[in-house]
Amino acid sequence: MSRHPFEGEGFDRDRSIRFWDDIAYDYEGRIMQGDIPMQVAERLSERGIIGDDSDVVEFGCGPGTYSLPLSAYVRTLTCVDTSERMLSILKDTCASKNITTVLGDFMSIDLGRRFDTAMMTLCPGSGSKEAVLRAESVTEGWCVHLMWVSNAWDDIHAKVWKELGKDYSFEGRKSGLMESNLRELGREYDTEEFVTDIYWATPAKELIEREKRIFSVYGPYDAEGALMDTLGEFIDGNRFSFECTNTIKMICWRP
Repeated sequence: MSRHPFEGEGFDRDRSIRFWDDIAYDYEGRIMQGDIPMQVAERLSERGIIGDDSDVVEFGCGPGTYSLPLSAYVRTLTCVDTSERMLSILKDTCASKNITTVLGDFMSIDLGRRFDTAMMTLCPGSGSKEAVLRAESVTEGWCVHLMWVSNAWDDIHAKVWKELGKDYSFEGRKSGLMESNLRELGREYDTEEFVTDIYWATPAKELIEREKRIFSVYGPYDAEGALMDTLGEFIDGNRFSFECTNTIKMICWRP
């Protein structure tokens, strides 16, 4: 299996954490998830995993991709992330009064309380046994873990890396590590998948500049040529248009 860019570029945990702060304003994850966050919130409500009397903690909330839909179904939502900029975006776009943001590493921060439900929404590093136990330590009810099954934009980035001479990919996200760890820990769990169709159209120049900034965060990479070679088929004049179908898996279990 090809290496994740973080591994290939020698990122330690501190550098991995800083990466998300550095790309916060260019993060395309919200676009690639389409209506899945709303699907997830509705499904969790249907199952009674969250509800009007629920106090929920969300680890790895980012700019609020899931936070805003979730907040409509719960009493309180505590959003934890290591990126101050991501949390700033959440606060700028959030009109909900039941959301509290907390800056910190989910593996070590002391929240001073327990919650009805603990969620990890595409939270980096949350597939480990330590992360399972951490989520369980702060909830008296359910744990919920979300991960990519397919993300076409990850595949685009892998092609750009190949153009740059690097054999990097994001296949490790699909490895089933979380399920393997849950089985080893003796947990019973269930899974569901959520699918969304994406259509993304934007000025090509803006997209290329945005992607150049993301690759420059990894190191002194001039990715413009690689980006044009990879994305050229989706550019007509000054218009970039991209269609794909993406999938996210949800795993639910009780401690």
